[in-house]
Amino acid sequence: MIQWAERAVVSAIWTRTAESPAWIAGRLDDFARAVGQDLAISSWDAGGMQWSGDAASLEQIVVANPDTSATGERRTDDGYLVSLSGENDRVFSSITASAGDAVLGTRRPLHHLHATIQARDVSVIDTQLGNSLVTHAVLAFDPIAAYLTTSHVNLVARRGGWKIPPAYRLWLHDTVGPITTVAEGVTTTRLSNGTLLSVPDDWEPQQVVDATLRTLELNGLDELPH
Repeated sequence: MIQWAERAVVSAIWTRTAESPAWIAGRLDDFARAVGQDLAISSWDAGGMQWSGDAASLEQIVVANPDTSATGERRTDDGYLVSLSGENDRVFSSITASAGDAVLGTRRPLHHLHATIQARDVSVIDTQLGNSLVTHAVLAFDPIAAYLTTSHVNLVARRGGWKIPPAYRLWLHDTVGPITTVAEGVTTTRLSNGTLLSVPDDWEPQQVVDATLRTLELNGLDELPH
């Protein structure tokens, strides 16, 4: 049984700041197109607006979605918070990108992607999809970390902020640190400019947490560099 089949969360974190609306629109569009192809989602809604059109049109959608969570005001140096949603009779997906802030974030990353995949028909979910979703995040956003996990794993792990999270798929950029040794059951694959760590999809959350944390310990890793 694939533990994340009913509801999975794909995330990515990067350390560039003050990303332009054009950059955000381009990266988000690349990711949404790739995910849409995997899940057979033909269109995305952006808060009542259709996520479609040329680059300039998508950029304007980003501009129309400033992140007001910090001050309650529309300030461009606070960045943008853009949410997309798409669905069909088999799956529902939501994608949120937070980017453009002038600061990196001290206690927690402010520049990130979170995508939720909620299956209405779990037969459409397979192991390869997990690999593909993380790959799309890596290629679209060039992050320092990308991962696929579940809320149950997060509850067991109790790690937040800049701590490297346990996950069924965990990709780390080479700048995070070399991965030379892994815990039993963990496999590694070279992906772009980093390493993808994978654990069996039928593992219970505690197994995922234990194996990931052991692998991080073996390689002297704990937090993402920031």
